[in-house]
Amino acid sequence: MEKLINQIIVKGTNEGLMMILPEGDWEEVRSAIVERINSQSAFFKGADAFIDVASRNMRATEVADLRDLLGSFEMRMKGLLSFSEITQKNARALGLDTSLPLKRGKRERKLVILSPNEDSAFLIQKNIRSGIRIEKDESIVIIGDVNPGAEIISGGSVFVWGKIKGKITAGANGNEQAIVGALSIEDSQISIGGIMRIFSKKIRNSNFTAPLILKIQDGDIVAENIKS
Repeated sequence: MEKLINQIIVKGTNEGLMMILPEGDWEEVRSAIVERINSQSAFFKGADAFIDVASRNMRATEVADLRDLLGSFEMRMKGLLSFSEITQKNARALGLDTSLPLKRGKRERKLVILSPNEDSAFLIQKNIRSGIRIEKDESIVIIGDVNPGAEIISGGSVFVWGKIKGKITAGANGNEQAIVGALSIEDSQISIGGIMRIFSKKIRNSNFTAPLILKIQDGDIVAENIKS
Protein backbone atom coordinates (compact mmCIF):
# COMPACT_ATOMS: atom_id res chain seq x y z
CA MET A 1 0.00 0.00 0.00
CA GLU A 2 2.76 2.46 0.93
CA LYS A 3 4.39 1.86 -2.45
CA LEU A 4 1.17 2.76 -4.28
CA ILE A 5 0.68 5.87 -2.15
CA ASN A 6 4.17 7.06 -3.08
CA GLN A 7 3.43 6.43 -6.76
CA ILE A 8 0.50 8.88 -6.77
CA ILE A 9 1.82 12.09 -8.31
CA VAL A 10 0.12 15.41 -7.52
CA LYS A 11 0.85 18.53 -9.55
CA GLY A 12 -0.59 22.02 -9.55
CA THR A 13 -2.09 23.44 -12.77
CA ASN A 14 -3.91 26.62 -13.70
CA GLU A 15 -7.15 24.64 -13.58
CA GLY A 16 -6.55 22.97 -10.20
CA LEU A 17 -4.73 19.85 -9.06
CA MET A 18 -3.57 17.09 -11.36
CA MET A 19 -3.45 13.66 -9.70
CA ILE A 20 -1.64 10.97 -11.70
CA LEU A 21 -2.56 7.48 -10.56
CA PRO A 22 -0.34 4.37 -10.76
CA GLU A 23 -1.09 1.07 -12.47
CA GLY A 24 -2.37 -1.85 -10.39
CA ASP A 25 -5.50 -3.32 -8.88
CA TRP A 26 -8.19 -0.62 -8.81
CA GLU A 27 -9.37 -1.32 -5.27
CA GLU A 28 -5.80 -1.01 -4.01
CA VAL A 29 -5.28 2.20 -5.98
CA ARG A 30 -8.57 3.55 -4.61
CA SER A 31 -7.42 2.84 -1.05
CA ALA A 32 -4.10 4.54 -1.80
CA ILE A 33 -5.99 7.65 -2.97
CA VAL A 34 -7.83 7.80 0.35
CA GLU A 35 -4.59 7.47 2.32
CA ARG A 36 -2.85 10.07 0.14
CA ILE A 37 -5.60 12.64 0.64
CA ASN A 38 -5.91 11.90 4.36
CA SER A 39 -2.19 12.54 4.79
CA GLN A 40 -2.68 16.17 3.59
CA SER A 41 -6.40 16.76 4.04
CA ALA A 42 -6.06 20.53 4.43
CA PHE A 43 -4.13 20.75 1.15
CA PHE A 44 -6.72 18.80 -0.84
CA LYS A 45 -9.86 20.22 0.77
CA GLY A 46 -11.86 22.40 -1.63
CA ALA A 47 -9.58 21.71 -4.60
CA ASP A 48 -10.65 21.19 -8.19
CA ALA A 49 -8.98 18.07 -9.56
CA PHE A 50 -8.15 16.36 -12.84
CA ILE A 51 -7.36 12.66 -12.50
CA ASP A 52 -4.98 10.94 -14.92
CA VAL A 53 -5.49 7.16 -15.14
CA ALA A 54 -3.33 6.58 -18.25
CA SER A 55 -4.62 3.55 -20.21
CA ARG A 56 -6.86 2.10 -17.47
CA ASN A 57 -10.31 0.99 -18.62
CA MET A 58 -12.87 2.29 -16.11
CA ARG A 59 -16.56 1.39 -15.99
CA ALA A 60 -19.11 4.17 -15.52
CA THR A 61 -19.75 2.97 -11.97
CA GLU A 62 -16.03 3.23 -11.16
CA VAL A 63 -15.81 6.73 -12.60
CA ALA A 64 -18.86 7.79 -10.61
CA ASP A 65 -17.41 6.20 -7.47
CA LEU A 66 -14.13 8.09 -7.94
CA ARG A 67 -16.02 11.37 -8.40
CA ASP A 68 -18.06 10.72 -5.24
CA LEU A 69 -14.95 9.65 -3.33
CA LEU A 70 -13.24 12.96 -4.06
CA GLY A 71 -16.47 14.75 -3.20
CA SER A 72 -16.41 13.18 0.26
CA PHE A 73 -13.16 15.11 0.82
CA GLU A 74 -14.81 18.32 -0.45
CA MET A 75 -12.92 18.09 -3.73
CA ARG A 76 -14.51 18.63 -7.13
CA MET A 77 -13.51 16.26 -9.90
CA LYS A 78 -13.48 18.32 -13.08
CA GLY A 79 -11.93 15.86 -15.49
CA LEU A 80 -10.65 12.35 -16.09
CA LEU A 81 -7.71 11.96 -18.45
CA SER A 82 -7.09 8.61 -20.11
CA PHE A 83 -5.87 7.02 -23.34
CA SER A 84 -8.72 4.51 -23.03
CA GLU A 85 -11.69 5.31 -25.26
CA ILE A 86 -13.94 3.36 -22.88
CA THR A 87 -12.88 5.52 -19.93
CA GLN A 88 -13.22 8.71 -21.96
CA LYS A 89 -16.74 7.78 -23.05
CA ASN A 90 -17.85 7.01 -19.50
CA ALA A 91 -16.25 10.20 -18.18
CA ARG A 92 -18.03 12.36 -20.76
CA ALA A 93 -21.34 10.64 -19.95
CA LEU A 94 -20.93 11.90 -16.38
CA GLY A 95 -20.17 15.44 -17.53
CA LEU A 96 -16.43 15.28 -16.93
CA ASP A 97 -13.78 16.81 -19.15
CA THR A 98 -11.40 14.36 -20.83
CA SER A 99 -8.67 16.92 -21.55
CA LEU A 100 -7.23 19.95 -19.86
CA PRO A 101 -8.85 23.23 -20.99
CA LEU A 102 -6.74 25.55 -23.12
CA LYS A 103 -5.44 28.59 -21.30
CA ARG A 104 -7.46 31.72 -21.97
CA GLY A 105 -5.96 33.90 -24.64
CA LYS A 106 -3.74 31.09 -25.90
CA ARG A 107 -3.84 30.79 -29.65
CA GLU A 108 -4.32 27.44 -31.27
CA ARG A 109 -1.26 26.08 -33.03
CA LYS A 110 -1.61 24.36 -36.36
CA LEU A 111 -0.04 20.92 -36.34
CA VAL A 112 1.17 19.52 -39.65
CA ILE A 113 1.82 15.81 -40.17
CA LEU A 114 4.80 15.36 -42.47
CA SER A 115 3.55 12.25 -44.26
CA PRO A 116 1.60 11.81 -47.49
CA ASN A 117 -2.04 10.76 -47.73
CA GLU A 118 -2.83 11.45 -44.05
CA ASP A 119 -5.29 14.05 -42.83
CA SER A 120 -5.87 13.14 -39.17
CA ALA A 121 -3.85 12.29 -36.08
CA PHE A 122 -4.37 11.36 -32.44
CA LEU A 123 -2.74 14.07 -30.30
CA ILE A 124 -1.21 13.40 -26.87
CA GLN A 125 0.22 16.26 -24.82
CA LYS A 126 2.17 14.46 -22.09
CA ASN A 127 5.09 12.13 -21.45
CA ILE A 128 4.31 8.45 -22.02
CA ARG A 129 5.28 6.46 -18.94
CA SER A 130 6.76 2.98 -18.70
CA GLY A 131 4.14 0.24 -19.05
CA ILE A 132 1.78 2.36 -21.17
CA ARG A 133 0.74 0.93 -24.55
CA ILE A 134 -1.11 3.12 -27.04
CA GLU A 135 -2.49 1.68 -30.28
CA LYS A 136 -4.36 3.68 -32.95
CA ASP A 137 -5.26 3.23 -36.60
CA GLU A 138 -4.49 6.87 -37.36
CA SER A 139 -1.20 8.70 -36.97
CA ILE A 140 -0.11 9.61 -33.45
CA VAL A 141 1.45 12.92 -32.40
CA ILE A 142 3.06 13.12 -28.97
CA ILE A 143 4.20 16.38 -27.41
CA GLY A 144 6.45 14.88 -24.75
CA ASP A 145 8.82 11.95 -24.30
CA VAL A 146 8.24 8.24 -24.88
CA ASN A 147 9.98 6.65 -21.88
CA PRO A 148 11.63 3.21 -21.63
CA GLY A 149 9.01 0.47 -21.33
CA ALA A 150 6.35 2.46 -23.21
CA GLU A 151 4.98 1.24 -26.54
CA ILE A 152 3.32 3.23 -29.33
CA ILE A 153 1.62 1.48 -32.26
CA SER A 154 0.11 3.36 -35.21
CA GLY A 155 -1.30 2.38 -38.56
CA GLY A 156 0.07 5.70 -39.80
CA SER A 157 3.02 7.82 -38.74
CA VAL A 158 4.32 8.58 -35.26
CA PHE A 159 5.70 12.02 -34.47
CA VAL A 160 7.26 12.69 -31.05
CA TRP A 161 8.15 16.27 -30.13
CA GLY A 162 10.54 14.95 -27.50
CA LYS A 163 12.75 11.92 -26.86
CA ILE A 164 12.05 8.35 -27.94
CA LYS A 165 13.41 5.74 -25.54
CA GLY A 166 10.63 3.20 -25.93
CA LYS A 167 9.17 0.98 -28.64
CA ILE A 168 7.59 2.62 -31.70
CA THR A 169 5.67 0.87 -34.47
CA ALA A 170 4.52 2.99 -37.42
CA GLY A 171 2.75 1.69 -40.49
CA ALA A 172 1.54 -1.26 -38.42
CA ASN A 173 -0.71 -2.42 -41.27
CA GLY A 174 2.21 -2.57 -43.71
CA ASN A 175 2.23 1.12 -44.69
CA GLU A 176 5.80 1.68 -45.90
CA GLN A 177 5.07 5.38 -46.52
CA ALA A 178 4.72 6.00 -42.77
CA ILE A 179 7.44 7.91 -40.94
CA VAL A 180 8.67 8.35 -37.38
CA GLY A 181 9.79 11.78 -36.20
CA ALA A 182 11.48 12.79 -32.95
CA LEU A 183 13.92 15.28 -31.46
CA SER A 184 16.17 12.43 -30.32
CA ILE A 185 16.20 8.63 -30.30
CA GLU A 186 18.14 6.39 -27.91
CA ASP A 187 17.85 2.78 -26.65
CA SER A 188 14.70 2.29 -28.70
CA GLN A 189 13.14 -0.17 -31.13
CA ILE A 190 11.62 1.41 -34.21
CA SER A 191 9.46 -0.47 -36.73
CA ILE A 192 8.04 1.00 -39.93
CA GLY A 193 5.91 -1.01 -42.34
CA GLY A 194 7.19 -4.30 -40.92
CA ILE A 195 10.87 -3.32 -41.00
CA MET A 196 12.52 -3.05 -37.58
CA ARG A 197 15.70 -1.36 -36.37
CA ILE A 198 17.18 -0.99 -32.88
CA PHE A 199 18.85 2.30 -31.95
CA SER A 200 21.25 1.71 -29.04
CA LYS A 201 23.21 4.95 -29.43
CA LYS A 202 21.68 8.38 -29.17
CA ILE A 203 20.94 10.14 -32.44
CA ARG A 204 19.38 13.54 -32.90
CA ASN A 205 19.09 16.35 -35.36
CA SER A 206 22.01 18.75 -35.42
CA ASN A 207 19.37 21.44 -34.86
CA PHE A 208 17.63 20.23 -31.68
CA THR A 209 14.60 22.44 -32.36
CA ALA A 210 13.82 20.55 -35.56
CA PRO A 211 12.80 16.90 -35.90
CA LEU A 212 14.77 13.88 -36.97
CA ILE A 213 12.81 11.82 -39.49
CA LEU A 214 13.01 8.04 -39.88
CA LYS A 215 11.64 6.43 -43.04
CA ILE A 216 12.04 3.36 -45.20
CA GLN A 217 14.58 3.66 -47.98
CA ASP A 218 15.97 0.78 -50.06
CA GLY A 219 14.47 -1.77 -47.67
CA ASP A 220 15.94 -0.29 -44.49
CA ILE A 221 15.08 2.41 -41.97
CA VAL A 222 17.18 5.52 -42.46
CA ALA A 223 17.35 8.78 -40.51
CA GLU A 224 17.48 12.22 -42.04
CA ASN A 225 17.27 15.79 -40.82
CA ILE A 226 14.67 18.25 -41.97
CA LYS A 227 16.42 21.29 -43.37
CA SER A 228 14.87 24.66 -42.59
